Amino acid sequence: MPKAAANEAVHLRPREPVKLPGLVVDFENRCLDLEATVCLGRGLLELVACTNGSKEHEAIVAVTARPKHIHTGLLLLGIENGHPAGRRQVFDESTGEKRWVNQPPQGDAVDVFLVTKEKGAVQERPISDFVMRSEQAVDGVGGEVLDVSDIGGSG
Repeated sequence: MPKAAANEAVHLRPREPVKLPGLVVDFENRCLDLEATVCLGRGLLELVACTNGSKEHEAIVAVTARPKHIHTGLLLLGIENGHPAGRRQVFDESTGEKRWVNQPPQGDAVDVFLVTKEKGAVQERPISDFVMRSEQAVDGVGGEVLDVSDIGGSG
């Protein structure tokens, strides 16, 4: 959707929250409220979030909403569509060979918060409060937890 059309759509959106399976689009606070379960309180992780029934052993939370509903909710809020960082192969005409180039992320930035109830009080904290760089790595073959200094890494 072109940016101008997205801006027009923003003015047409309803003011009442919209409910989709597993989430609520809150226009007043310009946010999505996702239903989620904390599935990894401590340990090595690969993902911040996953869908139920997938990689709960590698993620902090499992969300009940399907990715297409989360995407729809973000579009309803007027968030510009994009893609994550990645790499793609290109043909280098000067060398006649293919090479890989980094692609930066595109689209609007989105802040992610985890809202929990602790001792009866609602706490809202950025997801970054729950993530730290590990001094360990997991052996991809045997699954053994290794100290990064043992494998020559820097963290």
